[in-house]
Amino acid sequence: REPMAEPHSAAETGQQGKLLTYTGAMLHAAVDALDDVLVAAQIVKMDSWGIADAQARAVWAKMQATKKGANAWNKQKKPRDEGEEGDEAEDPEEEEEEEAVDFGDEEWQSETTRSIFGEGSAMPHKFLVAKVVKLGHYEGERAARPVATEMAFDAMVTARAGYGLSLAPSGNVYAGHFELNVRAGKGAMLYAKAGLYVGLWQDGLRHGQGKMAYSDGSVYEGAWAFGQRHGKGTFTYANGDRYVGGYFNGKKEGAGVYRAVAASTKFEASFGEGQLLAGKAVTADGSAYYGVFKKGAADGKGAWALPNGVVAEGVFVGVLPEDADPEDEAAKLSNTWQGGALTTAGTATDQVLRATLCVSKPKSKIVISGPPAGGKGTQCDAIKAQYGCFHISTGDMLRAAAADESNEVGQAAKEKMEAGELVPDELICELLRQELEKPEAQQNGWLLDGFPRTGGQVKAMERMFIVPNKVIVLQVPDETLLKRVLGRRMDPETGKIYHIEMSPVPDDAEDKEAILARLVTREDDTEEKFSKRIAAFHQNEATLLAAYPVAKVLDGDRAPDDVSADIAVYLSA
Repeated sequence: REPMAEPHSAAETGQQGKLLTYTGAMLHAAVDALDDVLVAAQIVKMDSWGIADAQARAVWAKMQATKKGANAWNKQKKPRDEGEEGDEAEDPEEEEEEEAVDFGDEEWQSETTRSIFGEGSAMPHKFLVAKVVKLGHYEGERAARPVATEMAFDAMVTARAGYGLSLAPSGNVYAGHFELNVRAGKGAMLYAKAGLYVGLWQDGLRHGQGKMAYSDGSVYEGAWAFGQRHGKGTFTYANGDRYVGGYFNGKKEGAGVYRAVAASTKFEASFGEGQLLAGKAVTADGSAYYGVFKKGAADGKGAWALPNGVVAEGVFVGVLPEDADPEDEAAKLSNTWQGGALTTAGTATDQVLRATLCVSKPKSKIVISGPPAGGKGTQCDAIKAQYGCFHISTGDMLRAAAADESNEVGQAAKEKMEAGELVPDELICELLRQELEKPEAQQNGWLLDGFPRTGGQVKAMERMFIVPNKVIVLQVPDETLLKRVLGRRMDPETGKIYHIEMSPVPDDAEDKEAILARLVTREDDTEEKFSKRIAAFHQNEATLLAAYPVAKVLDGDRAPDDVSADIAVYLSA
């Protein structure tokens, strides 16, 4: 790699106990040690950055001073309220900034050039101002220049690779490591508005362990994925409240403990979509409430366990206030306790009360996979009937999106399909995300039919936080599958699938003769195409099983009802 403007070898940065020798070495060492305290002390001081190009830094500094709310990272914001802890944009560097002026304006750039470089400034000075306004400024290591470099392009820079410091036009300051021009590995980002992050990065996003000190005074330390809090972590709110537990896509999810300072209450509970679902609430006097919650309040069957050993079981009944709008999902319920007779604890131990009253079943997020003609369609019908899941077939989804002229993603997919090209995984997953945002999927859970099929699709889904909690893999011998394929027939009017031997048109069907007359063989139901499809399935099956350890492999070469019974046991567990 090529060196920075001011060299920093391993010895110079103190990695072998030598003295630090260049201006930004202290910040560099703090970043490599992931020392958030030392990083915070260094990164707020421009003189600690190690920027050699004082002119570029001056242009960038003037941009930030001109903006409304300059130096926003040093200003306190209103503390976050419970349920309002949503993260900033996935990549805050791309956030739109409220600017006092248009920095692309020729007059502003000309005035800035004169104020920094003086009257009669040369063209290179004007170019520098325009470059910083558009791209920001970077100083640091870059990838080695190829040996065979054409002289005409000798001035071209290579990709950022290694340690460096980046000043973004938005006001964000990044000190850390890069790979192929994107943030990767250890790094620290001082956001113009959001706060300071010190931790690991991947593909330009916070990914791995890290600590974020938000500008409102709250702090999160724990796991991150693709720019969001994801995994186990600790969130300390500005008001002193503290949550320790799981996160999913930036929201509290799974088991966790929340301590509410003002209410002097500790919640040992399960969470979902950032909300308290069910668990135990312990108050300051030692009393404990066991039950489920809705919109942050106890709702439904529950029990109070008093410090003296007495237990009172009853029901919290939630009623909307008279002036509330019944259609408003955010309307707060007025919950009234309707308790039963008091009893001694007896067998009502903590463990029993948790097991009986603090149960909240997560929404179904199911993937069913199997070979062509493996019986996925039949089992999807059974799952939908029993669990009410929102069924998504990627084939149907693509066709519907392509037919919708208002769907930009669908039109992009349509262009690929009409050109005879495969639709990229990113487009499919974006359409899938649109489907999962529909109320039916949000309320009833979802069932993905035959997707993902490849490791690339699994990764694309993970990047969008589309992660199943149940995976069913059907396995059927190839010879049985071929027999199913060649005997399969479709009713073009209803889309219903029949089989000439295994599932013929019923004798008691009112229009049996008409159905038989219009049955067709699907285009894919040939031995040649089956051979290609089954080969592709076997090629990716191991990848799918490795990606989802929760997967349940079932023998699909049985009566459909027997397969359905095993699936029901698995989904109910």
